[in-house]
Amino acid sequence: MAANTTNLQNGDGWTHLRNLELLENLQVDGVTFDSVQTATTAHAGGGQTNATQLSATLNNVTVAATAADSVKLLPSALGLTQTVTNNGANAIQIFGTSPDTINGVATGTGISLPAGATAKFTVYALGNWVEGLGNQPDFQTVAVAGQSNIVATLVSDTLTIAAGSGVTLTTNAGTKTLTIASSAAAGTLPAFIARTDATALTAANITSNISGGLGSRYTLSSATGVPITLPLATGTGNVLEFRILTKSTSNGYVFDFGVSPGSNTFKSALLGHPTLAPSAVTNVNVTTAGNHNRMTLLNGQAGTGGDVGDYIKFTDAVTGQWHVEGVITVDTTTATFSSY
Repeated sequence: MAANTTNLQNGDGWTHLRNLELLENLQVDGVTFDSVQTATTAHAGGGQTNATQLSATLNNVTVAATAADSVKLLPSALGLTQTVTNNGANAIQIFGTSPDTINGVATGTGISLPAGATAKFTVYALGNWVEGLGNQPDFQTVAVAGQSNIVATLVSDTLTIAAGSGVTLTTNAGTKTLTIASSAAAGTLPAFIARTDATALTAANITSNISGGLGSRYTLSSATGVPITLPLATGTGNVLEFRILTKSTSNGYVFDFGVSPGSNTFKSALLGHPTLAPSAVTNVNVTTAGNHNRMTLLNGQAGTGGDVGDYIKFTDAVTGQWHVEGVITVDTTTATFSSY
């Protein structure tokens, strides 16, 4: 067949052809059927304008020097298909020929094809290439309230599920099942993290220990006290527990937020047992005026706790507010919170 295009057609549409022999490659709408474009180099620097043109049915990208180096598909035509394999070292960006889109993504944005991946593109409607099988019953977007969406741009994209603190994930390829379970034995709590010196326990330390699965329970064993900065309350429901194993006779175990008054405050449900009458229990007073965001447990000082066996819990209840509960040692004067 000559290189020029010829329509073979009768009055009722396309003719039924028998024994049609093609002496040359069949080319329709700019693509040569069953052709292969090998050793293709993606355009360095990326972008749609200068992206390397893919003109074959099967296209093998062998050089992608940097991430997002680019290639582009032919102008869309109904039924047209192109397959792209990325054998380069980095992910490439694939564009349609402007104004064509791929999977509905903006024409100037394109989609990414990871190194080692293959994608097939088909035109079901002029102006839009579709990667994969077209109208598939798959979810493209995973949405979680308050979090950024996870959006699949390729059929070959993989959703990775990570185990958080105290969680185990078990997969069964045969039954295609993912089992999510608690890694802690029933009725058990995370082990206590020991603080044996006066090194500050920062909000970053506390947050890291929670997210890293080390827990949120601490023992305090420093005669010279420990400065403890709580994370800002955001309503996570996290509970921090502190148990005193050693009396602090100087400095004290000081709990605060490291911020100016009013940003975060304590709400108390503490109980105090007087040292002079161990059988008695009194409410620890919280003054009603002002914002209170610092507590010092210092044994031997009027109205403060800090004796061996005292414990205190902080619950991140709502934004800007930690709820406090526990039992601390006091004398005949009840303890109060203070502010900066």
